[in-house]
Amino acid sequence: MVDCVNVDHSKLTEFLGVTIPRHPTRNLCEAILFGGRYLDFRSFGELKGFSNKILPAASNPFLVVEKANSGKIDEAYKLRNYVAHYSGAARRSLDRMYKRVYKLDRFVEPGRFLL
Repeated sequence: MVDCVNVDHSKLTEFLGVTIPRHPTRNLCEAILFGGRYLDFRSFGELKGFSNKILPAASNPFLVVEKANSGKIDEAYKLRNYVAHYSGAARRSLDRMYKRVYKLDRFVEPGRFLL
């Protein structure tokens, strides 16, 4: 996303209401985009929505991701979230995905699932 902003920052300038130099450095683009905070996208849809706000269509690679692929990205988010947190909420979300998408009757740890 930082590199996309570096290529064309016109929409980000408009979104933030600030002036960005004509040829900003990559570090400046990163600082403007993240501003010392962590952006948390819980799904590909959230990432795509945010990218629509800050990137022109011609510089937005997230717009060309097909729906089937975005679903797989969301599955990877769920797997990652469970492995990173081992929380009850993350486990329930992953278990729902297992049941809905893969018709699994019981919970399987992500490593075994991926094998």
